[in-house]
Amino acid sequence: MSETNIDDIQKVFEHTMIHYVQIRKEKLLDIEKYIIIGDEIDKIIIGGKTLIDLIKGIEDNDLKKACFSYFCQRDNVNLMDYNYKDKSIEDSILGEILDMNYHNGKPALYSAIACLNSWILFSFPIEKEWRNATIVLDSDNKYKTHNFYGENRYDVVGRILQDKETNEAYLVRFTHRLDNYFIEYSQAFKDDFLNLQTTELNHMVKRLNVAYSKNLISLNKEEEKIYRHCTCTGGNNMFELKSAHNLGIRFYLKKKDEHHLIFGGIGRKSKYKGSKQNNDMNRAYQEILKYENSKVAKR
Repeated sequence: MSETNIDDIQKVFEHTMIHYVQIRKEKLLDIEKYIIIGDEIDKIIIGGKTLIDLIKGIEDNDLKKACFSYFCQRDNVNLMDYNYKDKSIEDSILGEILDMNYHNGKPALYSAIACLNSWILFSFPIEKEWRNATIVLDSDNKYKTHNFYGENRYDVVGRILQDKETNEAYLVRFTHRLDNYFIEYSQAFKDDFLNLQTTELNHMVKRLNVAYSKNLISLNKEEEKIYRHCTCTGGNNMFELKSAHNLGIRFYLKKKDEHHLIFGGIGRKSKYKGSKQNNDMNRAYQEILKYENSKVAKR
């Protein structure tokens, strides 16, 4: 994406915020309930529109309330000033960051402060520069910071969790492994997932990404060793994600639509064949239906 038309700015803004809401729900990530900004919301211009106008332009009430909470319910600007003044910065470094500019000539001071504080930058991908997981501010590659721009939830999750190897941490990694999909799961899948070994979970997170990278998920395309259609369930949108042969793990999922996957259960292909494996698939399919019905009932 090079430049985004002004008519699309609202869509880009909302799309980014929807992805942010998803990772904010993860308690394990412990993300603050506010976003530090460098100016008043009516003075921040994003693609030709003010931040406050973009928030007011959101039609979905829940998303609008969330954005008001993130940007407006605290003195976000003074939070930046406080953190800037509170941190001791050497004169030589201060001179460097005061002179930094983006490619369009605008000061990059606040991004440099984010770098010094090891914060994660929050941006909107209205230009190619902002569609990168890492923003580099200088030619010497000295000042760089992780960047959240919506469709890179996994980068942010990986940055926050770092070396955490608990099963709960792998569940968060798995949930946000695919930037273009929102992953949901039944209670049965969660219970089975948390009972696997961490080495197995690490493997299945990678297998999910392999299936995604090969476009098997987006194209509903089968590949015998990793991603297959579950014909026994009678649904054309039910699949199994397969581990390497020596592990014999199966994750059963339903492709709800082009942006949502629902995982219903986990099976093991040890020595059994035929009906026993079909039973695992059908059981997972029923768990998915139960999950979907419970979501409808809560509305």
